[in-house]
Amino acid sequence: MPRETTPAPVLLALVISILLSIALWALVLAAGWGCSRLPAILDALRTPTPSPTHAVTPSTTATPPTSPPSTATPSPAFAPSATPTPTHTPPATVRPTIMATSPPAPTTAPSPPPVPSATPTRGPVGPISPATRWLHRDVSRWAVVSPLSIRFVRSDICLDYRADWPALEGVNANPWVFVKLGGTGATGAWHAGTWEWLRTGQRCKSVRSVCGDHIKVEPLASWGPRQGEQVCFMVSALGARGPSTGVSERTDVTCLTWPLASTGCPR
Repeated sequence: MPRETTPAPVLLALVISILLSIALWALVLAAGWGCSRLPAILDALRTPTPSPTHAVTPSTTATPPTSPPSTATPSPAFAPSATPTPTHTPPATVRPTIMATSPPAPTTAPSPPPVPSATPTRGPVGPISPATRWLHRDVSRWAVVSPLSIRFVRSDICLDYRADWPALEGVNANPWVFVKLGGTGATGAWHAGTWEWLRTGQRCKSVRSVCGDHIKVEPLASWGPRQGEQVCFMVSALGARGPSTGVSERTDVTCLTWPLASTGCPR
């Protein structure tokens, strides 16, 4: 009895059916895997990837030292979140500040009162000229070694000069006064006389000592300075009114307008 054989079309249909079943199962498995990875793939597509060819330019704005720098958190699609390690900053060491204190400045002596303006005169144009009448020794040819300035301190007249002459019995100089009598201008005549003694280093005398009763020689024995009158002064080494030390020196002559209303001179 002959064997029955399966026709070729039937076998072909069976093979195709098996291959389709295998392909269907492969598609189902691929779809399931794709669905499970789809969120991660979408997150990866949304996260921009920094270009390696572009350098990040640091900001020129200074960051306060107390603000900590920002830390970038990696995307969960690439790396798991890392727990930052706590850092401990040691406290700053406090150093004591030592301040140096300067000693107080020494107290300086007060400045002397201002000197009234005075016009110095020299030679024949002033009170010293061939026409000057010397009531004491003529010292017009003595060497001029210092200028002279005049100032008034309370009831004193001070004659400031730069000279240190030898002394006799504690005194080393004579102050002079020049007074014009017999008119003003070319009609009057200058009279010169000493009116006191000055000790070594002494510069001030009472204004009362300028009076004529200290000059003791006429015509100035009864004279006294009046406010607004022009008078001149000079200082010389000893020898004009007594013993000499052998030094023939004097100051320049300084003239001024007498500023005081009264000196107490007898009339």
